[in-house]
Amino acid sequence: MNKKIRRVIRRIAKENGVSPEEVKTEIMNAIRAGIHNPDPQVQAVWNSISPGEEAPDITACLTWAVNRIRTGG
Repeated sequence: MNKKIRRVIRRIAKENGVSPEEVKTEIMNAIRAGIHNPDPQVQAVWNSISPGEEAPDITACLTWAVNRIRTGG
């Protein structure tokens, strides 16, 4: 996990009064829940985040989200 992602996770943890590990666990739980959504459009998004992988990691998901925000997509 890169420094920027760790910094974001620490900030989220601090703002919510929880540990960084709790934040990571919650993010991964959300990723796993999303991956099991049977909607083909949702599956296409997951495939764009991490092609060919069953579950993308936190860094891949957050990097994808930031890029989408930056490009307005």
